Amino acid sequence: MTLNTLNKPNFDAKTSFEALALLAKSKLRATYTLILCVCLLSACTQQAVVVVEAEPPQPKISYPKLDVFGASPKMLEPEQLFVLTAQQETDFLAYFNDPVFEEVLPNSRVAAYLQHSTFDFSYMPATLVASESLDLGEGNCMSLAILTTALAQAAGVKINYQLIDSSPVFEQKDDVIVKGVHVRTKLMRPYQPNAIPTIGLTGTIVDYFPSGINRFLGNISEAEFISMYYLNIATDYIQEQDYKNAYWYTLRALDFAPKYAAGINSMALVYKRVGEQVKAEEIYRYGLEVTNDKLGLLKNYQILLSQQGRTEEAADIQKEIDKYVDLSPYPWINIADGALEMGEYPEAIKYYKKSIELAPYLQYGYLGLAKVYNYQGDLVKAKSMLEKAMENNTAAEINHLYHEKLSMLEAKLADAKSIN
Repeated sequence: MTLNTLNKPNFDAKTSFEALALLAKSKLRATYTLILCVCLLSACTQQAVVVVEAEPPQPKISYPKLDVFGASPKMLEPEQLFVLTAQQETDFLAYFNDPVFEEVLPNSRVAAYLQHSTFDFSYMPATLVASESLDLGEGNCMSLAILTTALAQAAGVKINYQLIDSSPVFEQKDDVIVKGVHVRTKLMRPYQPNAIPTIGLTGTIVDYFPSGINRFLGNISEAEFISMYYLNIATDYIQEQDYKNAYWYTLRALDFAPKYAAGINSMALVYKRVGEQVKAEEIYRYGLEVTNDKLGLLKNYQILLSQQGRTEEAADIQKEIDKYVDLSPYPWINIADGALEMGEYPEAIKYYKKSIELAPYLQYGYLGLAKVYNYQGDLVKAKSMLEKAMENNTAAEINHLYHEKLSMLEAKLADAKSIN
């Protein structure tokens, strides 16, 4: 996750990706209930009797506390994330209630205060609570969303959370490759019965990323947002190989969103890392039953089987990945990006091409292929794919980045020709 060149959060109704390479995938859920209606007929009446069948038993899973996990650390409660200091709240409310803003909508006032108070806001990877972010003037996108929530609560402004990028965890041997969660907030306009209806202008989006590329994946609930907070911290602990704290924070995340694929993925990885591979496999299989967001789970399960030497089973899972039906290009871009990070270039090429088949009008698949071919030293193909990406770029403000990359490739090609 990166800031714009001025390192300032963006408050337009648009967002972007990280310097040409931030990838995403979406999350869907479905619940099925079968209702059976039986009509009983008689000579004088026809009465409908509705019989509601119970839902089939849902798979269950437990995450037993092992000795290696020790006692639970002291964790912040959700409401503590959004607490401002007395002085911070006083300053904000004085600004918010200033008569000069009387004609300004409440959501716009909150956004204006954020823009004023975070003018020098700097990106840092740590996830901070609201009072820390406002005091230090720094944090990641989750920190900015927490701060926005705190101010919205103080002002009585409703807020929505929007998922822009999910965070599957890919691993290879002892490495963990994390795709950062990206969440943005939307400060909702109050209902105005006499206002002229406007399509899409229902609030003000607060986001770190200023580009015109908007890869909105869906709204998420407050519970899911809080789950992501704990999971962000758990992921940091996984990277630090602190599996004790990673376990407890992932467990807390799953309390709020039990079927969140990224949380299930992380818990399986924690058990795997402490040597409980049987339990890790059980968790992967459970996740594949309860969530529709299966690609990351399938990939990590396939890695587990491969590392155990279960090549036939790993091959079967790979076949499932290959035939997986998802008409959105973003999950495939995510899988391709994970493969690229791990140096699995043929696999990356396969899935970038799959994303292009689904959405040839998007730049991301072409950009991914350009990166792969560049790493492989095939500069001609890299240049061709980069030009394709440029053709499909819809954000004028990042055109200069494409031109810079293209100039670098052309210089490399010229050098190669001069040598030959």
